[in-house]
Amino acid sequence: MAVERAKENIRRHYAVVGVLEEFSSFLKVLEVVMPQFFRGAQDTWQDLNQQTNLLEDQRTINRSPPSPRIRKIMRERLKLDYQVYYFIRERFHMQKARLGIQD
Repeated sequence: MAVERAKENIRRHYAVVGVLEEFSSFLKVLEVVMPQFFRGAQDTWQDLNQQTNLLEDQRTINRSPPSPRIRKIMRERLKLDYQVYYFIRERFHMQKARLGIQD
C-alpha cells in the first residue's frame, strides 16, 4: 500500500523526478519542462564539472563491491524502495522519450 501511495504522490505532485545516475539528462528535462527556472542548467553543470572535476572528486577510493550474499540481503530488505526507484526510472525514461531527449 505504501508503495502505491508513493507512486501516486509522484504522479500527482511532481512534474519531474530523475535518478542520480542520469543527472545530466535530468537537467536537460528540467530545461525543457521548466525553462523559466532551468534554462542553461546543463551547460552550467558541464562547465562547473570541467572546471572543478567535481564528479571525479566525489568518487569513493578503494571501494570494494558487496558480496552476492550481501546484495541479496539488501535487495530483500529494500524491496519496496527498489519498487519505487524502478517506477521513477521508468517514468523518467518515458518522459525523456516524449520530450525527444537522448543521453
